[in-house]
Amino acid sequence: MQSLFIVSLPRAFSTKTYHLARRALSLAQPSWVLDGEILNVDRYCHYVGIRFDESAKFTLPERDPRLVSQLHDFLNQVTVAEGYIYKDVTQPFVLAQWEGLKNFRVLKIQRSVEEVAAAMLANGWFYPQYAASHVIPLPRLLQWARRVTPFQYSAKLHRLFRARFENGVIEGLVRAERVLDSIEGHVVQYHAIIQDEACLRDALTALYPHERVALIRFMNAAFANKRERLAHRRQTRAYQRLAQKVERVRNSIAQNQV
Repeated sequence: MQSLFIVSLPRAFSTKTYHLARRALSLAQPSWVLDGEILNVDRYCHYVGIRFDESAKFTLPERDPRLVSQLHDFLNQVTVAEGYIYKDVTQPFVLAQWEGLKNFRVLKIQRSVEEVAAAMLANGWFYPQYAASHVIPLPRLLQWARRVTPFQYSAKLHRLFRARFENGVIEGLVRAERVLDSIEGHVVQYHAIIQDEACLRDALTALYPHERVALIRFMNAAFANKRERLAHRRQTRAYQRLAQKVERVRNSIAQNQV
């Protein structure tokens, strides 16, 4: 069976989808990395750093062509084209230019940029800003504090700086959305997956029409409650403001591309 690569923006139900797809298709996973994220050093089993945004992410080919070339070599050397499953949410620009991706079936999860931005800012994940026009360096206080702060408190620390990085995060995500659109693959919508378990199975069946795809079950009361909380967040003023800013950034980038 041809290996599967799942790609999406961060915070798009990709990790859960990865494990559901792995079981449904009986695909193997690389044992040396968490959740199949082979381009995210933070997820390596032998990495003993702080595990909070240490790995290079959202690398642009025009800014670091040498690293992009090295990552392409890395992908060529470590991926297996048959029987495995992988995932990436941290290096969309690298993956979009990787010739080897044509050797894989590709499942793309799409979630709105404003929802992704809201989730990342709430968790203190600012790395999409590395794909923005202007990258804001981390304040020295934050660089020092994250070295001595236990991992479970890192998000609370980072959230204090969300206003500083909001514009860059949004721009980076919009640019990543555009480059992910250029990748060929079967598209499934985030909201469709979280509303109907059959949606993911249908997508996998479309990718593997001659393979048996097992039933997929993951919804329960706790999942439904979380889904309702997310729906409520979309009605808040803060979310609407974020959505408006995303639209302005998207229009600006589109005009500059003309």
